[in-house]
Formats: sequence, structure tokens, C-alpha cells
Amino acid sequence: VGLHPVLHHDLAITLLYFDDVKELISYPAVPVSDELLSRTERRVCERYEELSGVMPVAARMSHHGREQGWQSNVRCEEPLLQIGSEIHVPLLVGPDRQTIGLLWLCSGQQDAFSDDHLRLLQSVVQQASVSVERLRTLVAAERRRLEQVLEHIPSGVMLVDLETAEVLIQNDRVLHHLVDISSWRPGMRLEHLGGYELEEIVQRAVDAPVEITTGSGSDLRVLLVQAAAVRDGMATGRHYVLTLQDVTREREIEQQARAQERLVTVGQLAGGVAHDFNNLLTVILASVGFLREGLHAEDALVEDLDQIQSAADRAVSLTRQLLAFSRRQVLQPKVIDLNRLVLNVEKMLRRLIGDDIRLMTCLAPDLS
Repeated sequence: VGLHPVLHHDLAITLLYFDDVKELISYPAVPVSDELLSRTERRVCERYEELSGVMPVAARMSHHGREQGWQSNVRCEEPLLQIGSEIHVPLLVGPDRQTIGLLWLCSGQQDAFSDDHLRLLQSVVQQASVSVERLRTLVAAERRRLEQVLEHIPSGVMLVDLETAEVLIQNDRVLHHLVDISSWRPGMRLEHLGGYELEEIVQRAVDAPVEITTGSGSDLRVLLVQAAAVRDGMATGRHYVLTLQDVTREREIEQQARAQERLVTVGQLAGGVAHDFNNLLTVILASVGFLREGLHAEDALVEDLDQIQSAADRAVSLTRQLLAFSRRQVLQPKVIDLNRLVLNVEKMLRRLIGDDIRLMTCLAPDLS
């Protein structure tokens, strides 16, 4: 459009096709039918393929100027019905003169462009090539810095195109996570994450983090997926940044904390029960003492009272342990005579079991 005052033309088309830039920009200076415009754009793409060996993919390109051009740039002249003459110059960059674009001008008049027009256009395109090369250098440097930042982020990060299911950018950490929840590999389409389709999990993860669990036992992994839309003015709702964070350790700590809380509750309950039970034992032991006062040493009931006394003493020891557990006290272990403990239990059991049951004990001399 800026060339029009010095280089008269009816239609200008600029093709840029390099790196992440894939655009076909059409600027009509006079009314042009959609059929003629589409046919001319195809010719531009074919010419670019002849120069570069690469055929631009139309589905990956953006078209501008068709609507706004007729309102702001179109002169009040006769519509362009056919191409009478054309002129084009490739956009070359780098020491190897790589073709990354094409500037195409056409007119409905025959022989509308001269050699001077061609040299003027070549000069303009050459200056544009220098600017594009500088811009590509800056973009490449920024991309390297971005990649370095991504590699130092403790979570997996990737940029996805929701329409094409392509992963545009990713760090190494996300590759490790995707092995567990997806069959995706570099160069493939990312269609699923865990048990979700890509679009489904993105829409859910935008509103709130989504947990994906894989494996079991020692191989159990819990990944937290979050998503945020990229607002770039042209692909709103298409590009999303996804972060995958391994929260397996955090979930284990949370489970341990909940188990600890339950343990505290059990301890409090055990302490209350032990306290009440200890009061009952106090009554039992006192009653045993009162009964002993009225009996002779050779009385047959003395042996029964001894068994009650022994059982009550063990119960008292048990209640002390429960109280110590509820108060988080450190227990004090002590050495006991296992043989004596077994013999005491044997005396009690022989009085409880019937004659049809034989009870035998086998003591180990080294446990006394």
C-alpha cells in the first residue's frame, strides 16, 4: 500500500513463510472479486514454491486485507477483472540467500511495470530483508532465553495449539511427565492427557487445576494440570499454556498429616477410656485388699484373690501405657520374666477351661 504513490498497481500480495510466521497478506487497491483474488494468491504460492522448493500450506496461513482493504485502501476505480501485468521480487535472508517470502504487484493494464519499477521494488525488498533478518536474530535470541527459562522451571510447561493438537513449545520436564499420562512423542499430535481428550482437560484446567493419577503402589504418580489461554490478538482461544506439576510427594505428606490427625484422635479416645478403666481397677484392687483381711493364709480363696490381684496389676500397667500413648510420653521398656508371665496366665486358664481340654506349657530356660 505504501508503494502505490510511486509504483502504481491494482493489487499487492505479500507472502511471508518462515519460522512461526506463515501469512498471506492481500491489499487490493481496486475492487477485486474473490475468485480472481484466490486465483492470484495461488499463483503467488506456486511462484514461491518455484523459488524456495517449499509449497505454502494454505490452512496454516492468515489472510488479511480482503475486508478492511475495500473500506480504507480501495480507490474509486473500475474493478480488476483480469491480470494484465505483474511484477514480483523474493524476500531473501542470510548468507545462503534463503527465500522466506515474496512481494507480488499486479495491474489490469498491459506493460504497466518497467525495469525502473523492478529495480525500485528490489531496493524496497532488500531493505525489508535486512529488517527481517535483524528481527529473526532478535527473535531467535529471545527464543533461546525462553528455552533456558523453561528448562529451569520445576514444572513441565508446554504451549499447545488446541485446533491442530500440536505442541509448539515444551521443556524437557514435560516430556518426562507425558510418558506417564500420554503416548505423545515429539512431532506427534497431542490428543489425550490421561483419560481426558485434550480440549476437555484444557477447558477444565482453565477453571481449576485437574489431577491425573497414574500407576499404583510405589509407581503411583499424581500430576496437577493447569491451563491458561494465550491472548495474542489473532489466535484467541486457540493457543494454551499447560503446566504439569508432579504433586505425588505433596499428596503423600497430606495423607501422612491426615493419618497423624486420626492418630491424635485415637490417642485422646484411648486416654479417656484408660482413665475411666483405671478408676474401675482402683475399686477392684481395693476390694481384693479388703477380702484378704478376712482370710487366713491357707484359705482356698487366697489363690483366687492372687489371680485377681495379678490380672488387675497387669491391667493397671496396660492403662498406664494407654495414658502414656495419649499424652505422647516416651514409654520406658523393662526386662520381664516371660516364663513367670506364662505360668501366671496358665494358673488362670486352668481354672477357666473344662476338663475336656488339655493345657500344656513348654518353657524355655533361657527366658527366665
